[in-house]
Amino acid sequence: IPKTHNSLIKQSLNCEFLEFLSIKGCYKGCQTSFDHVLKNCKYLNELCISQCTSIRNFDQFRQCENLEGLELAWLGINSEGFQSLLGNAGNLKKLNIGWCNLLDEDIFMEDIKMFTNLLELDLSWRSCNDQTIQNALENCPGLTKLDLSGCNELTKDAFLHFSSVRPHLIELNLSWCKGLNDTGLKLIAENCPNLEVLDLAMCCKVSDEGLLSLRNCPKLSKISISRCSQLTDVGFQFVDSVHNILILNLSSVKITDDCICNIARNNLNMRALILNGCPTVGDSAIARCSYLHNLRFLSISGCIKVGDFSLVPLIRSRKNCLHSLHIPQVSITDDTLIEISKHCLALRSLIISYCSFPFSNESYLEIANNCKSLTTFEASSCRTITYEAIHEFLVNCEALNNLVLVECTQLKCWGTEILQDVWLFGRNLKKLDLARCHINVDTDLLQQKKIIKQALGDSIKINL
Repeated sequence: IPKTHNSLIKQSLNCEFLEFLSIKGCYKGCQTSFDHVLKNCKYLNELCISQCTSIRNFDQFRQCENLEGLELAWLGINSEGFQSLLGNAGNLKKLNIGWCNLLDEDIFMEDIKMFTNLLELDLSWRSCNDQTIQNALENCPGLTKLDLSGCNELTKDAFLHFSSVRPHLIELNLSWCKGLNDTGLKLIAENCPNLEVLDLAMCCKVSDEGLLSLRNCPKLSKISISRCSQLTDVGFQFVDSVHNILILNLSSVKITDDCICNIARNNLNMRALILNGCPTVGDSAIARCSYLHNLRFLSISGCIKVGDFSLVPLIRSRKNCLHSLHIPQVSITDDTLIEISKHCLALRSLIISYCSFPFSNESYLEIANNCKSLTTFEASSCRTITYEAIHEFLVNCEALNNLVLVECTQLKCWGTEILQDVWLFGRNLKKLDLARCHINVDTDLLQQKKIIKQALGDSIKINL
């Protein structure tokens, strides 16, 4: 509920036995309401006030004796305000202070020692130093989830202390940690054998040697290794010992078809595969994905070597099971779109922008008439799509939230008609993007857009 006024929160949350409260993003006029809720809701167990930037006084925290979960991300809390939490530090099991950069690190590294029962800790995008991480790991031995993404000041020494959480750590986010190298990753893999979720995105110092150490983490089920520029097929041999991967993100990694085939062969239950920006991946790798019988999400943006040869049999093999298919900037034709319309009736998200070959308008019509569960459809730079097809999407796909048609120049004379259809049929639409379609934006069209936004709410974004 963005821009919430004090009265709304006071009226709706005057509940003595309230246990959970989230007002994330309510950045206007929250301080009085916040104090009111904390004073009266003495049984509050979990509180999320992330991005509530108008809250500056945290003294009322001292009354929350039952508080176990607290999210303060993107909040302007300083070290003095943080002191208000220390009285209940021993009770907290979940603490999120990501992006809270007003905290004095020298003070915080000592304060963190008091949170001895923490299970989940988020320190993302803060100026954490090695000593802070050491104190957190040594004094919070029960940690199961730790987020250190964007902590760029950490060095390899920070990762020497992961032995303190060896039996428990399940989820670890180290994305954008520039100090992580092979030595640090080896120490983590050796001391955290129960890891299930690991994010190493943009850890550019990690090479094949470090990645191979993940053989020590056989329970891994969700892995992101995107944009790790030093990795090759050799490092991914760790999958010979890891067979439970359900979600895998390898975007912008220099891997070959043989590597993808080996990963798929060892993880037949995979549900989501993301290979965006992997121009070396071709048809043989995607064809192998036909054997992933639980595959629900496939994203291969920019895999220019992939075409109908592999996608058509993949779509046929996953009949009515694919939920999201993101295939922009690939080399497909109408054949793939026709197969989507026949075999992906439960599809929720389809992205076919900037593909190499033009599609016929009939292909769009088939998708609009058959894939009625779509919530997202993006066809930017598909210059053959007509107003007739857009009309069918708005009429048939009642759950449609996002419609992105940038540079679809066939629509340049149909701005008024499209907005009229949005008014009549697009009640769930949150985003309509017709940028660079050369639509003649006159006074009447702007007035029509204003009326739609007033009727459907400010949450809808219309870009002409």
